[in-house]
Amino acid sequence: MKKIIGICICMLMTISAVSVTANTTGTYNATPLSQTATEINITIQDYFFSPDNVTIPTDTIVTWTNLGPAPHTATSDTGVFNSGVLTVGQKFAFTFTEAGTYKYHCGIHPFMHGTIIVTGGGNLPPNKPTLTGQNNGNVGVTYNYTAMAIDPENMTISYFFDWGDNTNSGWTPFVTSGAVVSESHAWSTKGSYTITVKAKDEHGAISPTTTLSVSMPVEISNSFNSNHMVFQWLVNLLNHLSPQFRDFIHA
Repeated sequence: MKKIIGICICMLMTISAVSVTANTTGTYNATPLSQTATEINITIQDYFFSPDNVTIPTDTIVTWTNLGPAPHTATSDTGVFNSGVLTVGQKFAFTFTEAGTYKYHCGIHPFMHGTIIVTGGGNLPPNKPTLTGQNNGNVGVTYNYTAMAIDPENMTISYFFDWGDNTNSGWTPFVTSGAVVSESHAWSTKGSYTITVKAKDEHGAISPTTTLSVSMPVEISNSFNSNHMVFQWLVNLLNHLSPQFRDFIHA
């Protein structure tokens, strides 16, 4: 009898252990994993925000960093957020949890403006890229141009440079969001051109375009004319002030 009772007790303990394990596993699987919020960085410089217009999904953290020597703020036009005064190197972060358009400015320099557009979801295109490079030069010389864009979902980005002379770079290899891409070009004919650059994410969403006007070659006639006018003015002045100089010029 004791042996039978012992076997029954062991069976009950085994069943209880299985039940506890099953309940623990079920509770673990039912708990959703936490999601890491997207982060976007905006720099404050003297005297502008860069980038000054971004589109982001909800639950994105936007961080402003003051890189200029002057103090600045990131202040919502409607009072949603306010960084307070940021000196050089200081940062301010704000999480946007609701869709909408948020315009902001610098409280110290009101002419500095920025806009943040928060969407409710879906695949968003990269933000409008920056484009830097020389805007004048000489025919046949190769010049480098750089572009950078940020993808709201941190997807990889490809860039397309249109050189304005019926040639283009084609889509570049994909790079990480926020990485700077450089492309080179030489124009073969004198004239004025407009470089256009756009970015797309790995799902094909395309950003707004950015343009840069360039002139090939450098126009020097205006500079020559200005120098000639200054020289003529000096001659006339000396001619008026000094009879000896007038006699020397007309000798």
